[in-house]
Amino acid sequence: MAELAGPIGSTDRVGSMDVLRGFALFGVLWMNIVGFAYPFGAYFNPVYMGAPTHAELAVWVFSDLFVEGAMRTLFSILFGAGAYVVISRAEAKDPSTAADIYYRRCLGLILFGVVHAYLLLWFGDFLYLYGLIGLLLYPLRNLKPAMLLAVAALFVGVMTYKNVSGYLDARQDHGAYVSALALQDAGEDLDEDQERSLRSWERREEFRQPPADAYARDVAAYQGSYGDIFTFVKPLVRRLQSSVVYDHQLWDIAGMMLLGMALFKLGVFHGRLPAATYAAMAVIGVGGALAVNGYEVKLHLDSGFSALANAQARATYDVGRIGLAVGYIGVFMLALKAGLVRRLFAPVAAAGRMALTNYVSHSIFGAVIFYGFGFGLFAQTPRNELYYFVAGIVAFQLVFSVVWLRLAPYGPLEWLLRAFAYWTVRLRPAAPAPRS
Repeated sequence: MAELAGPIGSTDRVGSMDVLRGFALFGVLWMNIVGFAYPFGAYFNPVYMGAPTHAELAVWVFSDLFVEGAMRTLFSILFGAGAYVVISRAEAKDPSTAADIYYRRCLGLILFGVVHAYLLLWFGDFLYLYGLIGLLLYPLRNLKPAMLLAVAALFVGVMTYKNVSGYLDARQDHGAYVSALALQDAGEDLDEDQERSLRSWERREEFRQPPADAYARDVAAYQGSYGDIFTFVKPLVRRLQSSVVYDHQLWDIAGMMLLGMALFKLGVFHGRLPAATYAAMAVIGVGGALAVNGYEVKLHLDSGFSALANAQARATYDVGRIGLAVGYIGVFMLALKAGLVRRLFAPVAAAGRMALTNYVSHSIFGAVIFYGFGFGLFAQTPRNELYYFVAGIVAFQLVFSVVWLRLAPYGPLEWLLRAFAYWTVRLRPAAPAPRS
């Protein structure tokens, strides 16, 4: 993934896309650490494991306001921009092999994703998704930016329609549940549909806060052996890499990839736009997103993190995550354009150039720290204290990336992906990408 979104055509190694990718990489870790440390449902819900402390709740609020959804959205945008770079570079060198190179890269990502999810036990893998959905981009590479934006808006529109429809369905189901519950409390006999309404909504609420025995079963699995965890994770990975892709991830990720291609063609990542434009992206994007995300946070807090509030928050979710991602692009491009922080951002850019290696290594760190065959800290650490681990991993990867790239032109997994794409082990640093 990282190499597909490789360095843009710039003589300055601290390219904007490298910096943004490094920032997104560590933002993804900020969210994923919860998935490494706790059962699946706790990622979305801080009361999944019982009443949170004030510090734990504060961390969740910060994450939901500033991080959740935005970092993977930013990664998807950068992937789309990088896909255009890779295709353009390959076509400039030899048009007859460009499609082969690009599609082999996508197939390589799919393979990496299967290994990452099944063998490294990370159900949240997105390499598989990027490789699979990235296959759609090649035929669209020559569309004008306006058309790319229109198609991206169509994909986002479908995703938003699904989320809004999901909320309307949930509201209807909740109404049926409330009516059936009132009849039951009054001593009335329930018919089959009413019984079904009760059970259906109770299952929704159990996903948000499970019974004690179900929670204990999840914890026991992750505190077990590698085989125990593999057996537990396998059906979840199978579902997330099949039906969920076509119901949800396709519309989400493809839309953002196309947006990334459009932004690249418009010169956003090259710093070509006026500073006022980047400032507007930052203020409108971040400001608007925080208003939407604040509304969603209030829904959750006021309802005690109910299933209905979750469905209602999903209806506006895309506005917040896309607004933040675009806003963060504006913030970083404004800073880079001003030339004030290039030296400060150099280690972040190095981590971004090795994003594939660093991203996969997050799962290795997570397994060693939290799983039963490692230190066994699964479900043992307060949510707010997880970020001590995040700080340590980030510090290590910043130093490691800088040192590695002084010795080699690519990260180890970036090299392996390029070898798969070009079908050779003799690789030289890529030439500057063509500008658009």
